[in-house]
Amino acid sequence: MRDMAELTEASRVLTRRASEVIEHLGLLSILAQHGRPEHIGSSSFGLMVKPDIDFGILCRHLDPEAILGSILPLASVPGMKEIHLHDERGPFNQTGLPQDEGVYTGLRYIDRMDGDVLRWKIDLWFFPEDAPRPEFPLRDRLRQASPAERDAILWIKHQTVNDGTYGRDLHGIDIYTAILDGGVRSMEDWRQYEK
Repeated sequence: MRDMAELTEASRVLTRRASEVIEHLGLLSILAQHGRPEHIGSSSFGLMVKPDIDFGILCRHLDPEAILGSILPLASVPGMKEIHLHDERGPFNQTGLPQDEGVYTGLRYIDRMDGDVLRWKIDLWFFPEDAPRPEFPLRDRLRQASPAERDAILWIKHQTVNDGTYGRDLHGIDIYTAILDGGVRSMEDWRQYEK
């Protein structure tokens, strides 16, 4: 089992590599064609346990054809395995909530780091610029998390990745909420919180 120092270092390495992948793919300039890119998710606040990059892009006008047109050249980048687009507007918005109204583009990118193969999941959400964005204040709050909160997040994320529940039955936001608002600090706390 990894100790906290190892998890912190692994997160630091993944976070640095995420920045390198963003730069290598030219994501910021691609996304800025459509609106204001906001880096969100674990790679934006340095609490990573998996190779995962998330952006929310606030757009004046959502044009799926233009979005896909700007993303498709990435298909020629060595290691780009998959590019897909989902229109989640109007009748396709499964929740009907205004914060879920948008266009999603998913990339799956494979790169090598120190001889390891990393399979990056890159989620790009294009939203209307006036849509409510609850993930932005959460991101900002996580950037200010205490060392104890950060350690608890990394530890519980690591444990739930290992037991296969992270990304399937629960997501980062569930853990962040439990720790920031529920006072969870250990796996025992987490199990009680889940009940």
